[in-house]
Amino acid sequence: MAKIPLQALLSIALVMLTLFVIILPELNNMFVKAEEDVVTRVLEHFTQPELYGIEELDLSGEWVYTIRDYEEGLLEGLYRPDAPVEEWREIKVPFMYVATSRNSTIWLRREFRVSEELKGRRIRLVFLGAFYKAEVWVNGIHLGRHEGYFSPFFFDIADVLVYGDVNVLVVCLSTPVELDLSNKQGVVGIYNDWDMKPYPRWALGKLPPKYEWVVPIGLWKPVKLVVSGPVAVTAVLVDASYEEASRTARVRLRFYVSNVGDPTEASLSFTINPYNFDGRGASGTLSFSLGEGERKWVEASITIPEAKLWWTWDQGDPSLYSLRYEVRAGDRLQGRGAMLFGVREIDGTISPLEARIELNHKPVFLRGVNYVSDFLLGRVTPEVLRHDLEMMRKANVNFVRVHAHVEPPEFYSLTDEAGMAVQADGPLIWAYASRLKGRGYSEFLKRVQETYTEMVLLLYNHPSVIIWTVHNEPPWASPWMGKLYKMNVNRDLDELLASLISMIDGHNRVVIKGSGYEDQHVYYGWFTGSWLDFREDSSPFPTEFGAESLPSTNSPFWKLVNISHWPIISGSDEYYELAYRCFYWASGYVEIPYGLPSDYESLEDYIRASQEYQALLLKTAISRYRILKFNVTAGLAAFMFRDCFPAATFSVVDYFGIPKLAYYTLAEEYRPLKVIVEWGGDFVVKDTKIIYTPNSTIGIRIWVVNDLEDVEGEGVVYWKLVDLNDSRVIAEGRRKTAIPSSDEPAKLVA
Repeated sequence: MAKIPLQALLSIALVMLTLFVIILPELNNMFVKAEEDVVTRVLEHFTQPELYGIEELDLSGEWVYTIRDYEEGLLEGLYRPDAPVEEWREIKVPFMYVATSRNSTIWLRREFRVSEELKGRRIRLVFLGAFYKAEVWVNGIHLGRHEGYFSPFFFDIADVLVYGDVNVLVVCLSTPVELDLSNKQGVVGIYNDWDMKPYPRWALGKLPPKYEWVVPIGLWKPVKLVVSGPVAVTAVLVDASYEEASRTARVRLRFYVSNVGDPTEASLSFTINPYNFDGRGASGTLSFSLGEGERKWVEASITIPEAKLWWTWDQGDPSLYSLRYEVRAGDRLQGRGAMLFGVREIDGTISPLEARIELNHKPVFLRGVNYVSDFLLGRVTPEVLRHDLEMMRKANVNFVRVHAHVEPPEFYSLTDEAGMAVQADGPLIWAYASRLKGRGYSEFLKRVQETYTEMVLLLYNHPSVIIWTVHNEPPWASPWMGKLYKMNVNRDLDELLASLISMIDGHNRVVIKGSGYEDQHVYYGWFTGSWLDFREDSSPFPTEFGAESLPSTNSPFWKLVNISHWPIISGSDEYYELAYRCFYWASGYVEIPYGLPSDYESLEDYIRASQEYQALLLKTAISRYRILKFNVTAGLAAFMFRDCFPAATFSVVDYFGIPKLAYYTLAEEYRPLKVIVEWGGDFVVKDTKIIYTPNSTIGIRIWVVNDLEDVEGEGVVYWKLVDLNDSRVIAEGRRKTAIPSSDEPAKLVA
C-alpha cells in the first residue's frame, strides 16, 4: 500500500476542518429553516381557542352519523350533499365514543344555513377539538385534513357556502387502534398505550375476548362558524420580562395575521389591564400592510408600569393580565380578540444528576402530582377540572405533571388562576415507529413535529406552564424495553422535538427530552425493591413514585365491579374485571406487596391493607425528598392524583372523586411548613410496621422545612417519644429554631 506523506495528511485534515467550519453554520441554518417551515405549515390552519372575530355561529347540537370505513365512505359518496342519510343515526355534538379494531371510523353530517347578510365576510369553520384524524367537506368540496386531538383548527369556507340556503358539512373521523405497541404511529399518548387506561398495556392478550382495546374518537369540543372581516388574527404570543429596579414589565406582543381580501392597510389597537388584581395597565397601536392571501407575524412592544408577577400560590399571588385587541382596515372593523397572560420568568435545569427550578429568579420547591382528567375528554367540563384543582390545593399541591398527553385548554387557564405550576407533557409514551423506514418514517416525523408545534402554540401564553416534556419513558432511556433500548429507538425523534420546542418557545422553559431519564421514575416498593429503599434515594427530580391501592369501600366503583364472592380467585370474572381496570395482579411481573385477596378475610380488609400500604410508601418517599430540598431535590410529583376511568390504580382519589387514605397522607406530607421525623436505629420490618425490640437503639432526627414565602422568624419544636404499648413517655424535649425561608433547604433541628 502506498504511503501518504505526513504533510499531505496535514493538508487534507486542514481542508476537512475548513469545510466543517464553513458547512456547520449552513447545517444549523438548514435545521432552523426546517423548524420554521413546520411552524409556517401549522399556522395555515391552527387557531388558538380564544377565537378572534365579530360573530360566532355554533354548529353544535343535532348531527347525524353512520359507521363506514374511510374508503368505503368515499366510494359511496357520503361526502356529497345529496348522499342518502335516511338510515343515519342522530348524535349530539360535542360527543365522544370509543373506537375498536372493528369500528374505528365514523362519518358525521350537519346541515346549516348562513344568512345572505354575511356574504362578503370572511367565515372560518373552526373545530375546537376533533379526535383524531378529521377529513372535512362542505357542500361536497374537500377542505382538508387535520391529524391530532387537542388542537383547534380552521378552514376558510366563505367561497364554498350557499347563502340563504342549506349547506352540508361532512366530517369523516378516524382514530388509530394500534396493537403493535412498539411501532405506534398515532400521536395520542396515554389514550392508546398506557398501563392506567381501560385495558392496560400489560394485560394485552391476557383478557377474555369480551374485553376490547379501545381508543377515544369524537368531536369532543364545539364546532363553530366564526365571522370576521378579511383580516384575521389566529394566534397571539406574549413574551414578558420584569425589571426589578423599575418594577416594570417589558411585554412583546406578536399577532399572526392573514388576509383573504384585497391588499390593505390595517391597524391593531390593544389594551392590557390587570385581570385578578387592582393595578395599572397599558395600551398601544400598531399598523401593518397585508397583500392578498398574505400571512405573517406583526408585533409591538410595550411597558407595563408597577407590574405584578405571577407566582405559585405558596410564593405569592398568581397575578394575571388581560389583553384585548381589535383590528381595523380602512376604518372597518375586522374583528376582536381577548386572552390572559402572566408576567413571570423561568430558569432552571433538570438532568439525571441535577435539578433546579427558579421562578422570578427565586428557587421554588415543587410539591406535585401526575394528572389525567378523563379517558374521554368529552366528559371533561370546567367544573370537573376546577373541582380536581381545588382538591389538589387542599392537599397542598403546587405542581401538576400532565402525564403524557395534553389536557383541554380550560385546564391550563385554571392552573394559571390557581397558581399551580405545570409540567406539560407531549403525547408520546414508550415506543413509536420502530420499524418504519424511508418515506414512511419521514411522514411520521412530519406529523409529530406538527403536533408538537400545535402544543407549544396552544400553551405558549400560560404562565403556569414552566416545564415541557417531549416523551414519557422513551425506549432509548428505558432499559426494561430490551432490544428497543439497545437500538436507541426514538432518540432522534426526541432530540428533534426538543430542538423544535426550544426554537418556538420564548419563555426559557425547561425541556425534558425523556421523562424517566432527566427526571426520575422511582418505583421502590412496587416494581422493584422495598418501600424502605426510599430512605436512601437521592433523586433530583422524581416525577413518578407510588403504589396501587383499591378504591374505598364507599365508592360507586364496587357497585360497578360487583364482587359476588370472596376471595377473588385467578381466572374468575372479578379477576379479569379488575385486571381490565388496571389492578396489576394479572401482570405476571409484579408481586403485590400487601398480598392477594386469599390472604384476607374480606374485601374490606383487603381494601384497607392496600390503602395503608400506599399511604406508608408515599409518606416515606415524600419525607425523604423534602429533607433533600435544594440539597439534591428540586421537587417531586406523586403518581398519580385521580383515575381517568373507574379503575384500581396508583391514584389517591378514585374516578368518582372519593379520596383514599393516601390523599390525606399527601395533604399532610405536603404541608408547606412541615416538621419531619427521620427515623432510624436498630429496627426490624414486619409488613408495613417498623418494630424496635427491647434494648434496641432508636435513632431520630427532626427537620423543619418551609415552602411558604410569608413565613419567617423563630419557632419552637416540641417532641415526645411514646411507647404505645403502655403509653409510657420514653423521651421528650423542645427546641427553639429559626424557621428556614422558602428559598432555603430543610433545616436539621434535633
